[in-house]
Amino acid sequence: MKAHPGRQRTPPIATTSAIFTRHVLEVKTDNPLSGELREGIRLEWKRLHSLEEIESNIGILR
Repeated sequence: MKAHPGRQRTPPIATTSAIFTRHVLEVKTDNPLSGELREGIRLEWKRLHSLEEIESNIGILR
């Protein structure tokens, strides 16, 4: 699905049918990883984070 162009032009926002999933990975279109992602590929965690690490990183983003 293409990224919405934002406020420059206001075409209708594209939608898809409902999809049920456990996890969602959101990646900006300018991220190099976005070009490598394909439907059906399997991503594996390189490292598990503790709840404390996740919470401390959320604080950094705010």
